[in-house]
Amino acid sequence: MKRPLPFILAATNNGTMIINHLDRHDTSQGSYGVGFQFLNYGSFDSEEIDLCVNLLKLRRKYYEGYVFAIDCGANIGAHTIKWAI
Repeated sequence: MKRPLPFILAATNNGTMIINHLDRHDTSQGSYGVGFQFLNYGSFDSEEIDLCVNLLKLRRKYYEGYVFAIDCGANIGAHTIKWAI
């Protein structure tokens, strides 16, 4: 059976990750998708993730280190990886 292989190993800003290169949606205003962003920009929604990281740092600072976050509906865990660093 012949079929395209969607997954590739990519060196991203978050480290080496397995990315689906077919994870993209094209519109008249441009393209988007987790895989698309990683392959074209090296990261996924970095401004949003950085904001969350800063909020978690503030929470840790003011609540003596007791912090947890849930990445609901995670595609490949782009948020989780940065939160854990």
